Amino acid sequence: MTTIACPNCKTVNPATNLFCQSCGTRLAPAPQAAAPTPPPPPQAAVPTPPPPPPPAPGPVPAYPPVQQPVYPTPVPGAYPPPPAPGAYPPPPGMMPPAGAPAGYMGGFSLDSLGVRMEGGLELLEGKGDKVEDLDKALGEALKEAQIPQTSVSRVEVFSPAGRKAYHVVRAASCASAVAYVHPTGKDAAAGWSLYYKPALKTLNLIILGVAVAAPALILAGLFGSWSFQTFLGQFFMYLVLMPAPVVLVAMVVGKLVKGYKWHFITGGFDNATLEEMRLLGLRVSKILAKVVEKK
Repeated sequence: MTTIACPNCKTVNPATNLFCQSCGTRLAPAPQAAAPTPPPPPQAAVPTPPPPPPPAPGPVPAYPPVQQPVYPTPVPGAYPPPPAPGAYPPPPGMMPPAGAPAGYMGGFSLDSLGVRMEGGLELLEGKGDKVEDLDKALGEALKEAQIPQTSVSRVEVFSPAGRKAYHVVRAASCASAVAYVHPTGKDAAAGWSLYYKPALKTLNLIILGVAVAAPALILAGLFGSWSFQTFLGQFFMYLVLMPAPVVLVAMVVGKLVKGYKWHFITGGFDNATLEEMRLLGLRVSKILAKVVEKK
């Protein structure tokens, strides 16, 4: 057992005492021998692999000599002559595409057909990939129907969504029916519309002119009668201002009395013309419905 002597009274105390058991003097701890550090284990030497020998050069492949192409000798007259000066094709927007039917027109506007009277629209679900076939079949069916006193043409209209093709059936009664099949994603839209563009009537224009000039003359006489120059100034001022309210009144009266707002401006149409217009729209809508059912 390890002991330690008190430096004050020389009493022998166990090494675990911090103070002397006789006089109470603090005891210094006995020095402890440091444990020896074991030596590191020896490491085995890693052998260095010998460098690989370089590959032996192989034989150089032999390539055949390059042969120059042989062109045939041009034969006079075997090629078509160049186009005549000034004979240029139409611009891309007006050029008919390959396989376009007769009567094709590009760059068309539906506004030129007049006022839209009525129409119909149908969504064909899952038939977006059949639009080209439907469009071709629709044009052929409209021509085969041979609607009396009509002409059929395929036109293209430019819109923000791109080009859209329409089949226009024009009648002699200033009416036009339009049928179309357009893609809309995986689906297709089939529709028709009826337009009417009446011809201007001379008598109606004269009546409108009198309705504009007469009030302008009366108002100029009331507010500009003190001098001839004032009268002319007032007359031309009212002559510029009067057409808008006169045309607006004529449109309202035509809509209320005749059911057609342009009646008192263009002469309108009679019941026989209205019947022919609606019959044209009915025929075109039925042809479109048959084409859609077959496809």
